[in-house]
Amino acid sequence: MWRNSSRNHDGAVEELDKLINGNAATFNQAALAARLAQARQNNAGVQVNQVVKQKFGNNDPDFAGVEFEWPVVFKIIKRGTVVEVKVSIGGSMSDGTYFPEEEKSAFRTHILTAWNVATVIVEEAPNRTRYYDLMFDLEWVDPGSPQPKYIVDVHKLHDRDNMRDWTFGNREACIHEFGHMIGCPDEYNTVSLQGFGQVIHDAAMYSQAGYTTNSIMNNPGSSGRIHDRHFSFVARHCRQIMKAPTEIKILRRTGPTDVEEVRQLMVAAAHGRRRALGFDDD
Repeated sequence: MWRNSSRNHDGAVEELDKLINGNAATFNQAALAARLAQARQNNAGVQVNQVVKQKFGNNDPDFAGVEFEWPVVFKIIKRGTVVEVKVSIGGSMSDGTYFPEEEKSAFRTHILTAWNVATVIVEEAPNRTRYYDLMFDLEWVDPGSPQPKYIVDVHKLHDRDNMRDWTFGNREACIHEFGHMIGCPDEYNTVSLQGFGQVIHDAAMYSQAGYTTNSIMNNPGSSGRIHDRHFSFVARHCRQIMKAPTEIKILRRTGPTDVEEVRQLMVAAAHGRRRALGFDDD
């Protein structure tokens, strides 16, 4: 029937059918080459696994004089004009119950919406600058899998979140803890830092009392903001995937200035999508 339809004017559909069938092998080879190129790109990434240390001062109300040590673990891959930083987390419910997929998705959405706000700027030579979008990815994996990863126990209720303990609904806290996973120290009551590269202890920044500045690493509340310095650990490791850069820096793009603004934009976008679908929520 389609041979006699208007869509087959002057045999156009038949000619297209012949073209596709006659070049099937070529198309298949091209698709295979694309898959192999993607696989090579994935394997070409650099796995980061570096131990950092942070010591709290004697004035800290909870961790006076305590030194924390943790490995910063992520994979960094260059994909065209994108630098991807993949963080793998083995998450499970602390009470042994099923970890709902919707909760995994909620953690991932809030973290990536907050952190995917920066551009990698690479100076390769005088008057030659390249720009890449910095894209973080949170991958939930089996806690028993062999790949490098973080282990997180997820709680329905919990007193205080940290890198190993997250709580349903505590969105700002998980954004803060993700900062540790990409190499950001706490910015409160700190007297020394080790392993953070160019980051040195600055009393004016790292020794402030908690919840007193507008930094997400000091104030994991609605006024906590992500700053350029929070990408410095990642920027240092970007050198391993670039060709002889003279300088690499990561700068936050202009946009929402804190977690609350991000939340408001997400709510507005959700309402807009529902209105477009014909739902009258307002």
